[in-house]
Amino acid sequence: MNYSKSKGGSQKFIIKIFLLILIGLLNNNFSQAQAIDSVSNLNTSNTIYVFTNRNIDTLPEALSFKNGVNDSLGLTILKVTLNDSGKIVNQLINYEDFTTQTSKIESDWLLFVHGDNKTYNQSVKRGFNIQKTHNINVIVFSWSSRDPELNGLKNLNQSKRNILKSMDHFIELLGIMESFKTTNPAFKRNANLSLLLHSLGNLYLENFIRTSTHSKNFDTIFENVIINSAAADQKKHEEWVD
Repeated sequence: MNYSKSKGGSQKFIIKIFLLILIGLLNNNFSQAQAIDSVSNLNTSNTIYVFTNRNIDTLPEALSFKNGVNDSLGLTILKVTLNDSGKIVNQLINYEDFTTQTSKIESDWLLFVHGDNKTYNQSVKRGFNIQKTHNINVIVFSWSSRDPELNGLKNLNQSKRNILKSMDHFIELLGIMESFKTTNPAFKRNANLSLLLHSLGNLYLENFIRTSTHSKNFDTIFENVIINSAAADQKKHEEWVD
């Protein structure tokens, strides 16, 4: 009798896992197609800014973004635009360039932390899509979340390890956003700065709250914090969300 119950429970568990994987694949394909279609409808005047901790190869013809975490350097900043063909154009800039360029913009800003299984280009396209849909200036934190040699659960576990390896980068990013908030004249008037974390990207916030003492050193940075489709445990979530 105990064996029968155990067997039935195992079958239900396997079916549940299969359905979750199938739904995830369908959602992932839809999201990628939506982002690709949307970016092709933008014009060359659109710009977003990207902070990344990915390994980057500087090639003569273009920048090549790898999946690994660049733990020997700080964050890399890029100004990202589109050319006449709708293709992504990346320009390396420094923090002074970033503050100078963004100080001329009076409207609201959003820091977007994407989820798992995203290449650099996919994270950029999602940023453009959000900017177009919600009419807000977007900054993307593009972190290492897709290894082309890994699939499914193996890639997910690798992404979780990359988050733990790059918590210092996330704390560095919060410090930059705090400085950005206090020095940009737009925020002294009516502009707001918001944070949107999607899916596995929420682990950055959870790990920061649970394990870091740095949170006590920050003033209020964001007017809004959006925790979207969080890939985090429901159990005891109130301990870090509050």
